[in-house]
Amino acid sequence: SFQPKWTSVCYGDGKFVAVGAKNSSAEANEAMYSTDGINWTKVILPSVAENLTSICYGDGKFVAVTTSSSGSNIAAYSTDGINWTQTELPGSRKWLSVCYGNGKFVAVCSDALLPAYSTDGITWTSARLPVSAKWYSVCYGNGKFVAVAYSSNIAAYSTDGINWTQSDLPADTDWRSVCYGNGKFVAVDSDSNIAAYSTD
Repeated sequence: SFQPKWTSVCYGDGKFVAVGAKNSSAEANEAMYSTDGINWTKVILPSVAENLTSICYGDGKFVAVTTSSSGSNIAAYSTDGINWTQTELPGSRKWLSVCYGNGKFVAVCSDALLPAYSTDGITWTSARLPVSAKWYSVCYGNGKFVAVAYSSNIAAYSTDGINWTQSDLPADTDWRSVCYGNGKFVAVDSDSNIAAYSTD
């Protein structure tokens, strides 16, 4: 049976929706949704070859991005977390993170300095980060998108998801995830007990 490696979960439209990386025997990509976070129901997504890496919710849509060993240009969107439609990202890359804010979905990839943005989760356009790095995570808060890079001390921020400015993290390490809440951005490292925070 299909036992995915769950990679991402988000909340919207009264549902939690989780996505994951499929195993080699899977014939389809699956997601799970739950209205209470306790009882979960399986759904099938349109992409077969790619692994789902990240999901977010905004402007009435769930949006998920994908990767594979050679990269992927596939994303998927849903208005209810149950019925999904495949769409294309602007380039076959290792898309690892997607978030929503300020009227845009923004996705970053680990193998290029070209993020992508979309106002509807369907049609995507390339932008440009200030430096090539393994961009692993992006979030939105306090009027900014913020992205962090793996195996570096590099971060970047943008008010519109299109024009980005480089900033520095306090350690050169494997920054894996960033989020925003309660007035702070917080980033964590995957290989140590290091975290970093910023109010701006």
